Amino acid sequence: FYPAAIRATGVGTVVAVGRLGAMSGPLLAGKMLALGTGTIGVMAASAPGIVLAGVAVFWLMHRQQRAAMV
Repeated sequence: FYPAAIRATGVGTVVAVGRLGAMSGPLLAGKMLALGTGTIGVMAASAPGIVLAGVAVFWLMHRQQRAAMV
């Protein structure tokens, strides 16, 4: 597997990106609501990211099952 220093860098990067998303998401949603898009507009803007995350989960599950068969 990977050395501890590389794993720590990866985890730190993921945590930082997650925190940026946690800060920017509500700001963007609030701005969209202030512009009058309503909740439907916010949900429509969120949908591509949600679909992409779902596809990634299923792809990783399929990949893990194939690796277990070998």
